[in-house]
Amino acid sequence: TTPLAEGSHQLTTTSIDPVGNESKPSGSFVVNVDTTAPGTPVAATGYADNVGAIQSPASTARITDDTTPGINIGTLLNGLTPSLYVDGTKVASTYDPVAGTLTPNVPLGDGAHQLGYTLTDAAGNESTQAPALAVTVNTIAPAAPVAASGYADNVGAVQSPNSTAPTTDDTTPGINIGTVTKDLMPSLYVDGTKVASTYDPVTGTLTPTTALREGAHQISYTLTDTAGNESKPAPALSLAVDKSAPAIPAIGAASDNMGSVQGPLANGSSTDDTTPTLSGNGATPGDVIKVYDNATPIGSTTVQPDGSWSFTPAIPLTEGTHRLTTTAVDPAGNESAPSGAFTVSVDTTAPATLDASKIQVLDDVGAVQGPIASGAQTDDNKPEYVGKADPAQVASVNVYD
Repeated sequence: TTPLAEGSHQLTTTSIDPVGNESKPSGSFVVNVDTTAPGTPVAATGYADNVGAIQSPASTARITDDTTPGINIGTLLNGLTPSLYVDGTKVASTYDPVAGTLTPNVPLGDGAHQLGYTLTDAAGNESTQAPALAVTVNTIAPAAPVAASGYADNVGAVQSPNSTAPTTDDTTPGINIGTVTKDLMPSLYVDGTKVASTYDPVTGTLTPTTALREGAHQISYTLTDTAGNESKPAPALSLAVDKSAPAIPAIGAASDNMGSVQGPLANGSSTDDTTPTLSGNGATPGDVIKVYDNATPIGSTTVQPDGSWSFTPAIPLTEGTHRLTTTAVDPAGNESAPSGAFTVSVDTTAPATLDASKIQVLDDVGAVQGPIASGAQTDDNKPEYVGKADPAQVASVNVYD
């Protein structure tokens, strides 16, 4: 009837008959009286999140999409049994001695929770609860984002921070998704597969880390909240990567449309036309022909549906020799190698006045023939004009009456 004291006790029994004779004591039965509860355990260091886009064996995030987060309580001494408390109520749980986690058997509901635990020794003494770990369960995914408005093309002859062209030569186009709030993380999907990417909050672009292969692609993205819930993908942006340069466009013809001598120009010829027209055929419709003068771009023109093109300089060519070449640029921005040069020499300087002393007018009709003096009479109505000029400076002589 008197409580045993704390500690070890050897219990024996004897029997007494009606006349008072007592037997020898029985063998001893040892019991250890322990009424001291274990000390209060330390708070859980975090929890194991094994669900969704954001996972960690030792998460400290305040929000999770894992409805059965296993709190990290570490290794326990032999003889101690942990018990999980959710919002002050003991719940069924499983302790993993390898991972050191204590996990609820029944999923937690969405909302804020206080997760604590106790330790119970072999005698059944239960400690007070460890300081609770505050965790909010959120299993509601963000709404599907809007489609990308375009993409940043930073490669080749055709570039744009917000291109909508269906083809590009940029193998890492950054889709324009705009500003993303701090509690959301974008993920890039190419042809339905999540790929490594980088989000630039300044430009609002989401760019693949690894170059895309040539060909057609469907590019989309999702948003994941801090709990790890991932939205459905945005409508995909259709984009074809093209790294193949067009064929080299040749300058098929050049023409002089100015002055007294007009018509086709031969390669290497001279002209007084400071805006000679260049033309060609056999190019790809829709490609852009870029024209270069001594390797400096001077303008461009678009290839017509029949493959023809023509170009007239907007700024007159200067006096001197010009090596004109062309390249073709496709809609993706790939530029061909330059064509062979078509050389013209622009000459707009008139020759010097002819030396009158070297000009003769000859009469070769009638009885009196020979040179005619200035102001003299002649019966030759078709007198011949002869003289001398520098052939490098004078191509022809015009006679005026």
